[in-house]
Amino acid sequence: MHIAICDDNVADRKQMERLLGRESDARKNTTGILYIDSFGDSASLLNAPMLYDLFFIDLHESNYDGMDFSRELRLAGVTAPIVLCSSTTDYTAFSDQPETIHHLKKPIRTAELSAMIDLGIQERATAAPTVEIRCEQSTHYVEPDGIIHAEPCNHLTRIHFENGDILDTLGSLNELYYLLEYTQNFIFAKKKMLVNLNFIASVSLFQLKLTTGESYPITPADYRFIRKYWPKKG
Repeated sequence: MHIAICDDNVADRKQMERLLGRESDARKNTTGILYIDSFGDSASLLNAPMLYDLFFIDLHESNYDGMDFSRELRLAGVTAPIVLCSSTTDYTAFSDQPETIHHLKKPIRTAELSAMIDLGIQERATAAPTVEIRCEQSTHYVEPDGIIHAEPCNHLTRIHFENGDILDTLGSLNELYYLLEYTQNFIFAKKKMLVNLNFIASVSLFQLKLTTGESYPITPADYRFIRKYWPKKG
């Protein structure tokens, strides 16, 4: 399990490192080693926040605090539990808190810290797997089950999602397929179209219809290939 500490108070940050280090030693033969990275500012952690399964945060930067950072993490796609460790700021008083936000009051008690780690382990075990999608100016972590289909678009690959989003990702259609292959849900419905089997509504010798209502022309060879992996009657 990978844990991030983000605290701009050096003494508090070092204390949390010590507490988590002890927890890691105590858990190595049960729930496993805790891998801990420590940050003194939000910008450093925002470089790669998706690496972590649990966050312990307390910030008092100029016009920016731990709650602001929590919102930014959620906007970046982080779904892992965030624990706001309050010292001078009472984070529980904020009304517009993001989802899955928890609170610990400093000084941190060992039993409370241990309970938060147990929560992180539980959330990690039940979390839906994600894949990294890199666009020209951004990176997204998406659940493969939400991808409907993809096709080449100029020098990029255009991905269509169930929620209506569209992302133009770097790399080829083949590279996207290899990224998603482990799910066993994606096939090349035709030469330049990757489709999630769960979104196929029907297929005939010359037409593929998706559950979204879209239809695409295919060849008899495409039809025979699709029927190998899509056993429903079209």
